[in-house]
Amino acid sequence: MNDLDGDGFDDVLVGNSGSNTVSVLLGQSDGTLGDPQVFEAGESPQSLTLLDYDGDGDQDLAFRSYNDVEESTITILSNDTAAGVSRMAWGEDWSINEGSAVSLIASGNLNGDATAVLVTVVDSLGLRGQQSSVFI
Repeated sequence: MNDLDGDGFDDVLVGNSGSNTVSVLLGQSDGTLGDPQVFEAGESPQSLTLLDYDGDGDQDLAFRSYNDVEESTITILSNDTAAGVSRMAWGEDWSINEGSAVSLIASGNLNGDATAVLVTVVDSLGLRGQQSSVFI
């Protein structure tokens, strides 16, 4: 959870791999969630994370999906939602083709500079005790 629309309330993102969409549920002032805002997000979107990828001060969305040849693709959508607007707006997107072995993505501040970075875990076999690669 994180504040996607700048209203001070946590919002929720859900990857809907069965329908190839992502749902955004905006937090309300009474502690409830608003109706889902659903948008297309590639094939089987999973492993959603937020980070300020474009450096404009708001949280952009990154997720793993598949491209036409069944390889994992990391897609990043810029958050272009205007303050005070109740409908999410996604702008420019970037795709990073990591090949067929990306199993997880995440973001976080790894070096103490207050800037989150994107991390991908490659080769799901590593989650079962064998060696994995981590890309930053």
